[in-house]
Amino acid sequence: MPYYSILEGIIRIDHIEELLAQIRSLEKEFGVTIQFVNADLIAGHKHLEVAVEKAIKNFSKNPISSTLGMEILLYVSAQRQIQKALNFGLHTGLNRVGIVVIPPSKHIEDSIRNMLSEEQVLDFIPEKEEDIINAFNLTESEVSIAGKERIPDLVVERVILFSLSKK
Repeated sequence: MPYYSILEGIIRIDHIEELLAQIRSLEKEFGVTIQFVNADLIAGHKHLEVAVEKAIKNFSKNPISSTLGMEILLYVSAQRQIQKALNFGLHTGLNRVGIVVIPPSKHIEDSIRNMLSEEQVLDFIPEKEEDIINAFNLTESEVSIAGKERIPDLVVERVILFSLSKK
């Protein structure tokens, strides 16, 4: 059984501070980490899975940040600047999100499912291309050589290179 679970869907956030307080309360009560990630900047399931696995591994040995949730955002964004990594988090309004729960918890997952409309939003689709290219500073030559269909592979490569640069 994996040591994390990933949910995905759409959530409307009117008051981000209230949602974050609710999430922190669940984390504290059940001893879990819950991290929401902006799915519009996720280049597919593999991107999120590799980032989560690298973040968990690094957090136990040589963390960049003080919380596993922030460590996940840093790895998802493939860079060390917390302020920029926060762009990969939530915002007020309609959010397409991936939600990581560590360790997996049916009770927590059911609570989260009650907050959102479950839909597949993590898949890489053409509408995400421009935002992902900009978020990961992919060059025109990288994209033209690899092809647009390989953008997810380029992003996963960035995450892996980021994890290696930590050593």
